Amino acid sequence: MRSSIKLLLAISVLSAGIYSGAAVPEAEAAVHYRDVKSEAAWALAPVAELVQRGILTGYDDGSFRPNQTVSRIETITGIVRMMGKQDQAAQAAATAKDLQSSDAKLIFEKYEWAVGYIAVAEKSGLFEEDAVNPAAGAERWWTTMALVRAMGLEREAKRSMNTELEFNDSSDIPAEAVGYVAVALEKGLATGYDDDTFRPKRKVSRAEFAALLDRAGNIVPIATSDHVELTATVSAVQGNLVTLTKDGGTNTFDVGQDATIVREGELVGLGSIRAGDQVSAVLRGMKLVHMNVDEAALDASKEDRGVIASLSPSLIAIEANGIVTPYPVADTVTILRNALPADWNALKVGDDVTVALTGGSVARIEASSAVALNGRATGVVSSVTPTQIAITENGLTTAYPVSRDSIVVLNNSIGAWSDVQPGDQVTALISNNEVYHVSLTKTAAVSGESTGFVIAVYGKQIAIASNGQTTVYPYDDRINVVRAGKTAAIADIKPGDEVRLSLVDRNIILLFVTTPVDEKPYYTIEGTYQSHLEFNGSVTEITISVVQGGVPIPRTYKVKSDANVLIETGITNKPNFLVNYTKVELTVANNEVALVVKK
Repeated sequence: MRSSIKLLLAISVLSAGIYSGAAVPEAEAAVHYRDVKSEAAWALAPVAELVQRGILTGYDDGSFRPNQTVSRIETITGIVRMMGKQDQAAQAAATAKDLQSSDAKLIFEKYEWAVGYIAVAEKSGLFEEDAVNPAAGAERWWTTMALVRAMGLEREAKRSMNTELEFNDSSDIPAEAVGYVAVALEKGLATGYDDDTFRPKRKVSRAEFAALLDRAGNIVPIATSDHVELTATVSAVQGNLVTLTKDGGTNTFDVGQDATIVREGELVGLGSIRAGDQVSAVLRGMKLVHMNVDEAALDASKEDRGVIASLSPSLIAIEANGIVTPYPVADTVTILRNALPADWNALKVGDDVTVALTGGSVARIEASSAVALNGRATGVVSSVTPTQIAITENGLTTAYPVSRDSIVVLNNSIGAWSDVQPGDQVTALISNNEVYHVSLTKTAAVSGESTGFVIAVYGKQIAIASNGQTTVYPYDDRINVVRAGKTAAIADIKPGDEVRLSLVDRNIILLFVTTPVDEKPYYTIEGTYQSHLEFNGSVTEITISVVQGGVPIPRTYKVKSDANVLIETGITNKPNFLVNYTKVELTVANNEVALVVKK
């Protein structure tokens, strides 16, 4: 399930997983993956990712049981979740009084948790048998047919029914499955064995099912909306924060305590991730919950430390112990300043630096300004942990280590680091490059009111722009929404709406739209392109900047799967034309972009 996606906000997680064949669902316990490592290490990466995405779960003892046969009812459940139809399954479970399957009575009695999934599967045409046979093991041919249908490739499969499959056991493949197996082989969903067999009647294990779902996600985007998947380059790792860069766009994400990180087929800690690693990551809300290292960073053949003596576009000279050494700079050099991504213009003569060289050229520069080792920083907190605080000042964000003896002052009294929150305005005093004193000059709204413009709505969070700052507020079922003087729903909120929020413990309980951006379900909007999400080469979300109230405000829109991009040379659905500061016009229909026009 690897895809190239611009770094943006993700949506909160749905916790449902794949259930066991028992009459009650599995406990949603944390998976320890020990049995996967010992029994099916080859499947560790897809298993870990699918567990984090909520498509698969483990058992109440923390095991995953990778070699256990997956049942037909488990298979149907997992595929429906992969299709993003959990909500439909929940609705069907609440209303279904009967199923088409001849063993409907058995399913209602012993597999009540799966009723909604079976109802959705029947409606979606995932299987055509008269009975589900819920406890039966899922054979390779049957699982292949279900996945091909779920991927929307049934018409292609029916056209391939006369394909001659070149397996020694082709005669064992049921006639109705031949076209489906042919398509699965062509798309890379399924493969044969070394002895030129397909083994169609072989039961699929839980680990093998995870691998099949993973391959399906590589071919057709997984439709779940509770997570965002991306591929990017690690720019920096600081504490529990990881900075990822993609196509010039950079974001820093909090790595959740339950995150899984896979490197060379092994579960590792965040400390094993290096700048320059190419990774596939899964986001849930603003947390990174899974990361797989697809390509390791190049090992530096040499490092040098010192002070920048001189700079030119392709050369950097380092002074150490009175000796100046010039080094050529690679075109793809990675530059960090104070552990945050930077560009060449951010480097200054006199900076303390560490340079890593590969093949004789500088591939990485880590800089910290000697001038900034002592002094003060005044701005808005963008992120904070017990060991690090990131402060945004004049549009530049800098991360500072926190001294173990640091002091927090709030309302002229000694406070605690837990009092410091993103959005707070602070003055930080710095000594020896560590923050030792923080004064909160203005706290972000905790309980009370706040105003601003809607940037995006995703899951259980709303991003609001106010006074040049972006704040993400959570909300829960207590929220009340008022639009145009009438009670409305979260789905009615549009990027660009000017709103007033009532907050309790930082949660939105009332959202009042003071100035709607547009009441029509169909409208166009012009702005400056900022960034986008991309899945399998197609744009799925786009962020533009629109001037409101005299200042540029970002807006994030979902993009319809069949949307097109109109450029000078014609129509495309590929995002490679999009570069920063491109003027675009979006056609929005029911809160989704149907057309992007490059101006």
